[in-house]
Amino acid sequence: MEFEFVKESSLNLHLAGTVGSFKVSGAQTHTQSTGRTDSLEVMFFLTHVNLDFNSSNSSDLLQHLAPVREIYEPETLEFDEIMQRDLDDARVSSELIPYLLDAKNRDLVKIFPPIIVVVLPTEPDSERPADFYPKVARIDKEKASLGTHDAAKIRSGDISREVFEFEYPVESDGSPRFHDFARLHLNTSRTKLVIVDGQHRAMALLAIYRNLKNEWSKDTRRQPYKDYYAEWTESYIKGFKLDRLSMPIMFCAF
Repeated sequence: MEFEFVKESSLNLHLAGTVGSFKVSGAQTHTQSTGRTDSLEVMFFLTHVNLDFNSSNSSDLLQHLAPVREIYEPETLEFDEIMQRDLDDARVSSELIPYLLDAKNRDLVKIFPPIIVVVLPTEPDSERPADFYPKVARIDKEKASLGTHDAAKIRSGDISREVFEFEYPVESDGSPRFHDFARLHLNTSRTKLVIVDGQHRAMALLAIYRNLKNEWSKDTRRQPYKDYYAEWTESYIKGFKLDRLSMPIMFCAF
């Protein structure tokens, strides 16, 4: 009797949302005379993040989100990059968190544009960022991770060593359905989820989460900023309906 061994996926964070891609293509292919080349394709996935801890995905996602300063050492960045990615923690604590939580101004409309996150690959068995993703494969038709329908997938890395996988249903004629039942699957041990735009509003959400879950001590790069948010105690935060506090968030892979 022959045994068929099936490799288990290492993708452990699963998000539902909308998937798409952006790429600028020239009317002509690259030649020495025109110098035209296509732009790099960006895969993106739009979803939301909130403080509803009845959903395990929300807690898992917030646990792995991080601003640039918690990923890169300052000495590895240029001056302009440091200034662009710097966070004003005093402003986040004194202005943005109150703005998020204040329920007194009933006539004030509050909404934010999406937080932009890059799915950054890391070197195998290391926390260091990698220069490239593992090989990316496009699968035109494969069984969906949930349900019985067929799905197209864009996967980085071999099964059991994946980095990410974009998944979206396909019709019987092969046409994609980007907006319905799309999924993003991530391996949080092979990636860093780096906030590159909207760091201040994301930090407001992260600070609330970290105060509630005592998450500041899990990373030495977080600890220097803990005291900025000490006034937002767990008992005070729990006086608000946090499950209604939801922000759009977009994940990108190149």
